[in-house]
Amino acid sequence: MSRRMIAGIAAAGVAILASCSQDRSPNAFLPTEASLVKAPPPGPVCSFTAANTYAKAYFVRVTGSTKDPVFAALDAMQKVATAGGNALETSAGFTVLTRVAAAAGTADVKATTIAIAQGSAFVNMVAFCMYPSATNFVYDSTQFTKSLSYGGLFAVRTNGGTDFILARTGRYGAEPTSTAGWPITSGQALFYGAPLADQSTLSSEALIGGTAFDLKTVPTPLTFTPKIRVFICDMLVQDTDNPRILHVHAGSPNAVLAQNAPSSGTCPTSFTSLQTPSSMFASAGQRLVSWLTPAPAYAASRAMLLTIKKGGGTVGGLSEIGGIAPQDTIVMDTVPNAAVSDTTLSKDADTTTTQFKPNPVRVRVLTKASKAPIGGVTVNLDVVGNKGSFFFDGETAVTDADGYARFPNFYINKPGGYTITAQAADTEFGANSFKAYSNLFNISGQ
Repeated sequence: MSRRMIAGIAAAGVAILASCSQDRSPNAFLPTEASLVKAPPPGPVCSFTAANTYAKAYFVRVTGSTKDPVFAALDAMQKVATAGGNALETSAGFTVLTRVAAAAGTADVKATTIAIAQGSAFVNMVAFCMYPSATNFVYDSTQFTKSLSYGGLFAVRTNGGTDFILARTGRYGAEPTSTAGWPITSGQALFYGAPLADQSTLSSEALIGGTAFDLKTVPTPLTFTPKIRVFICDMLVQDTDNPRILHVHAGSPNAVLAQNAPSSGTCPTSFTSLQTPSSMFASAGQRLVSWLTPAPAYAASRAMLLTIKKGGGTVGGLSEIGGIAPQDTIVMDTVPNAAVSDTTLSKDADTTTTQFKPNPVRVRVLTKASKAPIGGVTVNLDVVGNKGSFFFDGETAVTDADGYARFPNFYINKPGGYTITAQAADTEFGANSFKAYSNLFNISGQ
């Protein structure tokens, strides 16, 4: 190879490096020796050039004196950027994302499918520059498309702030449960969510209507202590339903949350359509067909008897959320034999002691369909297997987040053989509430 050719190649290499000077990769390296191993495909690169291009495709005002403020925020972020990221860059990135949140769904951004896809790519690039490590953020240029689209949720919140977050349709959202505000240990977080594609079932449970949704954060994962409240404002239920929130959380069992309604004024009094105007007529036609030919499970029980209710529950982490009206089933632990002399143990304030040693009577309330635990259910015990004169007390308890109700204060004051039942209170699951029967156990006169 001639010296002139080598010089030309070297000059071209310098030019390429110069053109990429404002982009950075968390995995950049320099080859030091020849290798026969095939190089891995290149990973994502933080590029402010690309971010600007995406922003220009999404925002309406991209030049002149009225240029959208998002570009100034992006410039400020680039000025403090360093390889691998830093705290100033992360803070500046949240300023960019806050502007995106304010503009989403307004005339400041373009509403076409292609433009929203570019908006998602823009947010993704900004977030990747803030969190170049996969520990806090996973690069996927399409992951914000639904949250920026009609029906989505996109909001930035700060630790200690008290403002709730709400989808642009007003149909679902989240809020802090403490007067201390949002418990965001990272300082700030982007909340983004969208309705689930399937609004009929969630993890084998039938959804009752209203907006089932998926909610996530950047950075991820976040654990909220105290828990935050998630809510659905448009639960479509029968008057006899007792709606609850099903939380399907990756990596942990599904759970039906104890009822915890959203704060007053959080949900709107009316909602915008879940569809864009161009799809309303098609949707109305589909809805008419569905009413005329309802699914078998709903044909007899739900036809035209529906009202809108609010529903909520508290969570320590975020994932898929949906409203259900579950049928319950109850699993009762084996009740051990006991003695009359131990009734006093159940009457004191020490809830670790019980007449039924070593552990108190315990039941677990689950959904009939998927056996997900149901929290916040009032359960009553009744003695049904003894005809003599006796007295019992301490028969009411409420299930915890894992569906367990414990009865340390339950006691029976006469010797004999007994059977007890466990059933949810009448207000919980109506006439179809499950009744569980215990084993036959004996209370001695000792």
